[in-house]
Amino acid sequence: VSIPNFGYWQIRLKLLLTGRMPKLNFLPYEWYETPNIRLMTIKDLHDLFDKDSIIIEKEIHTNFEEKQGSWLTRNWPNLFAQTSVFLVSQEK
Repeated sequence: VSIPNFGYWQIRLKLLLTGRMPKLNFLPYEWYETPNIRLMTIKDLHDLFDKDSIIIEKEIHTNFEEKQGSWLTRNWPNLFAQTSVFLVSQEK
């Protein structure tokens, strides 16, 4: 599962300053034209996985402006990761 993280600090800041859903280099769409069906943060997805008993086997958080994940992206992904990828499984 991969998501663009709508908790990313640049999205939060643009939303705060403009009052509108932002367009960024890694999210160049208007909100009504986005190919993303759901707009969520990493914390939102964790809550959904917990609710549906989905196990996160591995998660990777990225920031396309960095060549390697920074300490901030690794430790506070909901604020500093632009995109996250999850390897998940479900108990039977």
